[in-house]
Amino acid sequence: MWTALDHMLAGNTVKTNEHLQRFLKSERLLNALINDPLLESWKHIKKIKKELTEAYAALAAIEKCLASMGIESGQLVFFDFCAGKGLLSMVLASKYPGAEIHMFDNCDKLNLDHLKAQFLKNVNYHHVDLFAGDMESILESVVFPATGGRVIVPVFVGIHLCGALACRAISLCKEIMARHATLNGNKSILVLAPCCLPRRRRHDVPGKNVVAQSRKLGVSAYTLWSTFLYLLLPAATNPELNTSTEFKGSSKVFWQKNLSIDESMLSARNSFITLKCQPGMSIE
Repeated sequence: MWTALDHMLAGNTVKTNEHLQRFLKSERLLNALINDPLLESWKHIKKIKKELTEAYAALAAIEKCLASMGIESGQLVFFDFCAGKGLLSMVLASKYPGAEIHMFDNCDKLNLDHLKAQFLKNVNYHHVDLFAGDMESILESVVFPATGGRVIVPVFVGIHLCGALACRAISLCKEIMARHATLNGNKSILVLAPCCLPRRRRHDVPGKNVVAQSRKLGVSAYTLWSTFLYLLLPAATNPELNTSTEFKGSSKVFWQKNLSIDESMLSARNSFITLKCQPGMSIE
């Protein structure tokens, strides 16, 4: 009996979609999905084609940020928010076998047997809610280890975070990124792909009026929601360079941000928001 993976591999989309083409060239992940019994359940996921394009679109956004900042892969530590079963973490482990990967999700019904696969030995799973009170301390324990002596490049990633979860990820990350730049003197990246709009319309819910405002402006609610999240990032002082400087203690922190659309992602919710942070020169 053919699986969903078999149908995808025999179809036409895989021949033309740039992200699926990259998947075909990823021998470690492709061979594992086909041959490793621990990954058997992945063959039967009906939306595997769509989910692969989302994961590889995120990888493309990450690679673009890394290249523009001149970051070497040996220092990378990935934080995969609301990871589900962890397809993005699998893609990252395949691409960066020497990196450290942390995936986070609050669902207690996930089948995670595939994380026992040999090529996923660098993936660490955390069962935690992004809104949990100790979420920040969990991230800080990795970015700012008590033993010291290790300088890393944190890469925070959230693919299709729903509603307020996207705001929470931005709030958590931009503070840690600024502190990492000043305390550890190193760079960091946030890559975010928004998903559903906030469902509740209480006064304390970010973006609660997005749908009504989008109708008045004549734009899609998703476009306006993506723009709203983009504007939550540190403000740009130079529109041409899209960079800003924030003072933290005695140092400068330089930010770069971007909002783009990935047309090769098989989803109508295909916006990507990126934020890059790096230290400036110390101020005497």
